[in-house]
Amino acid sequence: MLVHLGEGFSVPARHIIAVIDLEKAGEGETKVFLDKQRELGAVVAIGPEESRSAVLAGEAGDYRVYLSPIRSVTLLLRAASYGIQKTAI
Repeated sequence: MLVHLGEGFSVPARHIIAVIDLEKAGEGETKVFLDKQRELGAVVAIGPEESRSAVLAGEAGDYRVYLSPIRSVTLLLRAASYGIQKTAI
């Protein structure tokens, strides 16, 4: 099952590792993590809109952070509709 992240972009629900609320994340470890992923070229911005959430997804060592204009709560509800239990960070 695919989870729509915005702008026609989807990822397999089983590949979602974390959904991060960027509005609440602020500074600290989350910012350091995202900055490091940007340096590694692992961040994919979905669309021109402001990003509201970051979705860490992948498998077998191939991971990406997708910056989505959709709120983290909405993405978690979409994942849950496929039976995937997730917790917002």
